[in-house]
Amino acid sequence: MELDLQFEWDDQKAAFNQKRHKVSFELATLIFLDNNRITAIDKRNDYGETRYVTVGLIENRVHVVVYTKRQEVIRLISSRKANSREQKRYYGNR
Repeated sequence: MELDLQFEWDDQKAAFNQKRHKVSFELATLIFLDNNRITAIDKRNDYGETRYVTVGLIENRVHVVVYTKRQEVIRLISSRKANSREQKRYYGNR
């Protein structure tokens, strides 16, 4: 299945994310293929823009992807494997 979405990210941030969380932003885009994903607005801080947190499956493992939307483009901010609480939330929502 192909995504009909546009993505962008900061290359330095992507490299840092890959090193810290072992998840590439290229891989993170696959979360949008999961029809059971859960998305919420990140209200923890005022970032100056709306940020979204999505929990969903990527290659049969639950991940968390944080992003913002800039017009029609999804700008990835971070991606990591979900913790146990996030996994329970995901599987409990199905």
